[in-house]
Amino acid sequence: MFGAKAVDADEGINSRVAFSLSGEDAALFSIDRDTGVVKAAQELSGASGRGREFRMQLRARDGGREAKTASAELTVQLRPSGLFPSLTAPRETKFSLPENVAAGKVITQLGATSPKPRPAGKIRFAIAGGNVGDALRIDPTTGEVLVAGGGLDFETAPQYIVWVEARDSDVPPLRSVLQLVINVTDANDNAPIMESTMYNASIIEEEPPPQKVLQVQATDADSGTNGQLTYRLVNDENGAFEMNSETGDIYTNVRLDRESVSSYQLTVEAVDQGHPQLTGSATVVVTVLDKNDNPPRFTRLFSVNVTENAEPGACVIKVTSSDLDIGENANATYSFTENPGEKFSIDPTTGNVTVAGALDREAQDEYLLKVAAVDGAWRAETPLTITIQDQNDNAPEFEHSYYSFNFPELQRSVVFVGQVSATDRDKQGPNSVISYSLQHPSDLFTVDPASGELFSKRSLHYKHTALEPSPENQYVLTVMATDNGKPPMSSECLVTVNVVDANNNAPSFEQAQYFTPVPESAIAGQQVTIFTKSPFISIFLFFDVLSCFW
Repeated sequence: MFGAKAVDADEGINSRVAFSLSGEDAALFSIDRDTGVVKAAQELSGASGRGREFRMQLRARDGGREAKTASAELTVQLRPSGLFPSLTAPRETKFSLPENVAAGKVITQLGATSPKPRPAGKIRFAIAGGNVGDALRIDPTTGEVLVAGGGLDFETAPQYIVWVEARDSDVPPLRSVLQLVINVTDANDNAPIMESTMYNASIIEEEPPPQKVLQVQATDADSGTNGQLTYRLVNDENGAFEMNSETGDIYTNVRLDRESVSSYQLTVEAVDQGHPQLTGSATVVVTVLDKNDNPPRFTRLFSVNVTENAEPGACVIKVTSSDLDIGENANATYSFTENPGEKFSIDPTTGNVTVAGALDREAQDEYLLKVAAVDGAWRAETPLTITIQDQNDNAPEFEHSYYSFNFPELQRSVVFVGQVSATDRDKQGPNSVISYSLQHPSDLFTVDPASGELFSKRSLHYKHTALEPSPENQYVLTVMATDNGKPPMSSECLVTVNVVDANNNAPSFEQAQYFTPVPESAIAGQQVTIFTKSPFISIFLFFDVLSCFW
């Protein structure tokens, strides 16, 4: 018997070594693919060999995907059996030990003798093969077989079949081997291992419980009750979840609300049934997915001023809203549900309100609109007040395009003549404040800039002419009405001032004394004479009047 040993510095399956034999004499031997123990497959004394010597190739191959190999030459020579050491065990060669037995525990002690005299017959003990994981060691001098520092591991090898050897000190040394069988009983020395240390799951909000979130799983290398697992939640303070202790399934216990809690971080434990119990843990992050369960909300009440001369396409205001939902569920589209006059338009995506038609404050100075925001499932509305700001786009307008005033002659120097009046359709303020003036300065008349009242500057005389009315007694003025806007706007009207004759002369007779004979036959009503103030006054005297004097 021979024990081959190969070491691989990798871990896991990449370090798992399998042994094999090849070569011309390999058919005469067998090798344990896991332990590397080489045994004769038949009686070798009758087998043909080169001087009773057999050669073969040992190969070790790891378990990686791209397997790597190592090889070595093995030469087996035959010697007479009487020359080999004699190896004995005190009683049993089969033992039963728990896997958690302490390192240094003595399992048995072997004895050996050699037929050769010293120094060739000096015996040394060693492990020949089958020592999986170097679980055992043997004192080379005393032959004590002990549990090594690595210890026994039921999960690695529930049974150790180990070959120990007693080797003399000759050159070359001869050796004898003895098989020890150690049955290992399981101990709860392995904690459960979660399939993953971190689980990520998602669940849509507002779904009625129970909704399955995910399943966690763990493994335990122990056997029997030591490897039986139950699961539990450790830190679900809100009681939002529950867990099936047998299967590891996690379910919702309440309706989840993403707007209140968007994610949960849970700790789950897998607990075995050994003594003492061992646990393994993992973190479960549950992300609550959004559902369109919240309407959009406008961020404020919207009102804005816009000038009446704003061009179509000019930006007025941006309407904004918020939504407790996220992603697509929070994307609102905007529209007008009330838009009197269709003077404005709104971008459905951005909420930008722009001018769509000509504005005239004098026609309408305020617009009350209503905006709707729709997120696909919910709808919200808000009023939008747009106040039209005045621009100086209207000139003053006179009540009459023509005024005519009669002015008596010989008035004192500053006398009221008449009043013109104009109004402005612009909003009350500078744009509608009117000032009056004469288009051309006049030596005879002036106008009050605030009231539009016309006054004479000096006394005027009526000129007697044959024509009525006479151009010589008429004065034509142009009055301007100008607002206070920027830039100012103005209009004009014509004013005619007619100077009229004043009653400034007493009547007079042409003669100081008149004599008129009257026949005695005159009857009442008969004309006697005419008193005249040429050419304007005529006085008729009739007989019935004169008879009063007689």
